[in-house]
Amino acid sequence: MHEILSRLPVKPLCCFKLVSKPWLSLISNPKFIAMHSKAIENKNVFFQRRRLVFIDPLHHCLYSLDLDQFLNQNHADLKNRKENKNNVAVDGPVTPVTPVAVATELDFVYNQCPKGRHRGLEMLDESKFDVHLKLWALRIPRELCKGATRVLNGYLLDKPRVKPITEDPTSERNRYMILSEKVQDSDLSVIPESVLSELKDLCEIDVVPYSLTLGYSYWGADHILKQILPPGVEDVIAKVIYDKNYPRIKTIVNKVGSISNEFRVPTFEVLAGEKDMVTEVKQYGATFKLDYSLVYWNSRLEHEHIRLVSQFRAGEVICDMFAGIGPFAIPAAQKGCIVYANDLNPDSIRYLKINAEINKVGDHVHAYNLDAREFVSQLMAVPDSGKELNSDASMLKTCETCTNHGSQESASGKGMLTVEAKEVPDSVTSNVDDLQGSSRNTDASVPPAKRPANVCQSENGSVDGTNSLVTGRSKGSKNKRIRGSEIINVKTWEHVDHVIMNLPASALEFLDAFKGVIQRRCWRDTLPLIHCYCFIRASETQEYIISVAEAALKANIKDPIFHRVRDVAPNKAMFCLSFRLPEACISPKDHG
Repeated sequence: MHEILSRLPVKPLCCFKLVSKPWLSLISNPKFIAMHSKAIENKNVFFQRRRLVFIDPLHHCLYSLDLDQFLNQNHADLKNRKENKNNVAVDGPVTPVTPVAVATELDFVYNQCPKGRHRGLEMLDESKFDVHLKLWALRIPRELCKGATRVLNGYLLDKPRVKPITEDPTSERNRYMILSEKVQDSDLSVIPESVLSELKDLCEIDVVPYSLTLGYSYWGADHILKQILPPGVEDVIAKVIYDKNYPRIKTIVNKVGSISNEFRVPTFEVLAGEKDMVTEVKQYGATFKLDYSLVYWNSRLEHEHIRLVSQFRAGEVICDMFAGIGPFAIPAAQKGCIVYANDLNPDSIRYLKINAEINKVGDHVHAYNLDAREFVSQLMAVPDSGKELNSDASMLKTCETCTNHGSQESASGKGMLTVEAKEVPDSVTSNVDDLQGSSRNTDASVPPAKRPANVCQSENGSVDGTNSLVTGRSKGSKNKRIRGSEIINVKTWEHVDHVIMNLPASALEFLDAFKGVIQRRCWRDTLPLIHCYCFIRASETQEYIISVAEAALKANIKDPIFHRVRDVAPNKAMFCLSFRLPEACISPKDHG
């Protein structure tokens, strides 16, 4: 049987692999492959294999010739051949270079090409992807690893799918804590003396060398493909996607580099199609217009947007410190909340106001273009002489706010904005309400505080305020806002229900903005719920994140709630930390 099969051409052998598992095993056996290759010495068998495959190692060109053509063609003609209609694969024209490697078709079936073949078609040598790291590690008693992890935060190895704590091969009672690549010397000179002192107080420091090899199994498909595929393959893939999906897809882009600019906007290169990156996306009944080249947007956070908004109630006041183009602000306004939205990026604010008008919630969204700390300070600080917080041109750097207080006050003559109630489509509010119960049960979040009675007043008997909001609901339909309903006068230095801090990379650092900004003599009811987004790496714990938040607030956090949003990398996840602002953050001069 071996002898018979070894004399067959390629195509029948490929078909016979499907006959049964024993035949597949036989034909795939390396010994059979070697036997089939040796059969080329037999002239009759050699002539049965009618095609030869040639490789030009200089230009990485792969092409094939009919055997009769090859035997009848003189060498000079072969060298000058530019192209062949029977090309197996072409990476460029065939140039006058003598082929140095020849293989039969069967060689390519088994990926058994000789040396000099095209690197994209060769059998992968997995060892070529090995990366050897020479690192340092600390030998720590295993019961002290948790405390040492907290102390060494930022100085431990941070690699996807690699745990920085591993077994000590010499003792079961100890563990190796692998240090970062930036620690080059055994004297640990890169680590600050204060950190080393704290670590020495915890345990004795024993520094040992540690070798780590990141092999083929460690790297992802994208890394492997970038190593073996020729340059420019992205353009080919983009063209195919564009051609086969136009006009549904009009632009193909590739994200290049990491996000490092001030506004956290990624950099894209257009691979195919139109250069215009303005588009519209829809989430749970809301429409968002944006320019991907100017603002940040992540569709993977769609469920998180609606999860958090589902915890809000109509009539509540929302402070969004890093609002972007409004993924939280717009759905919250659609639900009947009044939203103070801020972002440092002027283009984000421009599109936020556009989206507020598109979704017909412009009277509920007030946009600011300020630094987040300054925004909180101006929003919650008590105005001098009873003046109201203005969101006019003096507070905005590049554009007007969604509501111009000055013009409204002069028109009404009362210093209070009146909101005209509008019908909200059932599909918008029902989508939000449908998720409300499930999100609360999953998260076990603290329920929103009730509005204080002295803040909710009727239209005729209201006091002067900065904004007003419709809160009533029609009796027959819980999904519609009613006309001519009760008005809430909002003074943000007296009450805010929720604060959203959606800047995971650095939101924890901005918690210091709440220290002493609220004055007890003016504040009504409970302090706001803070929803602070953050990243937690594999080497970090929730306790560490809480300690960072408490250090920024200079106050203890009670009953914190963590919600896992999504995994952004194999060793890093995005979380939402929710807690009520501690009483210790109240301005000392007014407290007690």
